[in-house]
Amino acid sequence: MNNKKLAPTVFLIIQALITFSFLSMTVNVIVTLTLDNSVNTLQVFITYIPQVVILVSSLVPLVALRLRRKLHSEDGEVFPILFTTVSVQAATIIPYFSTLSGFFFLSPRIILIIERFSVLAVAVMFLFAAIQYFGFQSAKVNLYIFYSLLACLLICTLAPANSTREYFDLFNSYSDAYIFFASFIIYLVAALTFVVSAVKEKSAQNIRRCISFIFLMLGINLAFLNDAASAIVSSVLYIVGIIILVFNTRDSF
Repeated sequence: MNNKKLAPTVFLIIQALITFSFLSMTVNVIVTLTLDNSVNTLQVFITYIPQVVILVSSLVPLVALRLRRKLHSEDGEVFPILFTTVSVQAATIIPYFSTLSGFFFLSPRIILIIERFSVLAVAVMFLFAAIQYFGFQSAKVNLYIFYSLLACLLICTLAPANSTREYFDLFNSYSDAYIFFASFIIYLVAALTFVVSAVKEKSAQNIRRCISFIFLMLGINLAFLNDAASAIVSSVLYIVGIIILVFNTRDSF
């Protein structure tokens, strides 16, 4: 089996392991708070359930491609690293899990870097997906992705935090605000690229694909708002986006 065929399977295994790990942590947190009759249970549920929906749903497209033997297709080139990166966003559960369990397996600084990186890297990967589906073809696209993700990691590592306490809070420093603003701009460019792509190529498959990716991006961003309405809308949008995307893989080539 050559590297091109092996890579999607490797990413699927990695994504499954990430999903199992973060899902276990989330269940542990919710069960612990429920048994303790904590007043924070509802808020934690609202905060992390959209992440669970995104985490679990993100496994489906690559599994669908695997079952349909289409990992070599255009979708097979985009899905593996995109959805593996998306699954890393569930790292936001680590601080809460560590606090409740007392098991600090990563330093606060490392956790903050992972959280920041996931926010910026997912936006970058959606932009690459939009560009690839728009028609950009290059033998070096994987190299461009590698350098872009490396740049994201470097930015998130070098960006300062104001205090040790803020290492556990992704929304509490100017650096985080800049990272979120940068990711918002990247998402906006990606969304506009998908819209232009849909106008450029008016095939039903391409239009469905563009709509599904826009739904996914909206779902991911709404998940950060941490209120009940946003949690519901985020989950619904993401699930609908995944369903459209999975049905679309039947025509992938």
